[in-house]
Amino acid sequence: HIYPDANILCVNPNNFKKQNREEILVKIRDEDYDGIIMAYSSFELIPISKEYVKTTIEEELVTINKLLKNTKKVTKQLNAKKIRLEKELEKVNLEIEKQLNTVYFNDLGINTLFLDEAHNYKNVPIDTKINRVLGINVTGSNACKEMMQKVHIVQRNNNGRGVVFATGTPITNSLTD
Repeated sequence: HIYPDANILCVNPNNFKKQNREEILVKIRDEDYDGIIMAYSSFELIPISKEYVKTTIEEELVTINKLLKNTKKVTKQLNAKKIRLEKELEKVNLEIEKQLNTVYFNDLGINTLFLDEAHNYKNVPIDTKINRVLGINVTGSNACKEMMQKVHIVQRNNNGRGVVFATGTPITNSLTD
């Protein structure tokens, strides 16, 4: 009612079921909305293309290889991460062949993302030499990893900007949070 001329799409979980999802994603991609409101349970169902995942893994491998050329930077963890990323890249390459022709999050052209209940996406995976310390979670959660990828997609398209996280839940006493 405040913005009667705004073109807003409200997506609720009932109309974002599997049989309707592709149609709604095409509308989001092709039409010019001022805002799209959706439940985070629906937002989590929007896939990221395997090509994007492949690109980010390859970029990370380039960085790791540069670090490994400097003998002062070589660590057991860095070598292990390189091996893990190479295995992940092989897996993603196989998944690309099976990938469906659908609309992916990185195709939507989102320029600003407002995320309420951001506390649902804590436990960001971090790289650190510190392990076995209470409050440091190096593996993170899958939901958080995927949200981080979506955040990076929006930020890459908007010069590092365009993401607002909001929550009324107090921050826990964890170092990584």
